[in-house]
Amino acid sequence: MKRANDLKEAELRSQGVIIESRRADEAEA
Repeated sequence: MKRANDLKEAELRSQGVIIESRRADEAEA
């Protein structure tokens, strides 16, 4: 699923939402 996350990250980054996404990932991990 890592590849799917990378794809989503690229999309979010273009929207400037990558920071929130990273926080959510860390909280889940």
